[in-house]
Amino acid sequence: MSATLRFLAASLLAATLAACGSAGSEAIKGQSPKTLKSQLEPGMTKSEVTARFGDPLSVVWSKEGDEIWVYSYSEAQADAATFIPLVGPFVGTTTVDTNTLQIWFDRDGRVETYQAGNSTAEF
Repeated sequence: MSATLRFLAASLLAATLAACGSAGSEAIKGQSPKTLKSQLEPGMTKSEVTARFGDPLSVVWSKEGDEIWVYSYSEAQADAATFIPLVGPFVGTTTVDTNTLQIWFDRDGRVETYQAGNSTAEF
């Protein structure tokens, strides 16, 4: 294999690998409200939730004093046009899929309710 061909193959592989990325709680990757229904039930303890989904990305409190755990997972995928030299940043797009999960705990530390959602954005 010639040096030029090896360089082109390596460049293509690098561009393919750089075309996607992800961040967040892998446990909720691809989850929908329907699939979560079988995994998350009112009355579950914080330790049961942590065992199933891991540590939350953040913890916030409602004005009523309820503790809310927030999970999020995002995955970005750039299209091939993004890698065209010079014009790629102007003509290419990146699609970002995001899954979110918010779990409300009562004052006893048990799941009261939850809210889940999925969104897709293109840049």
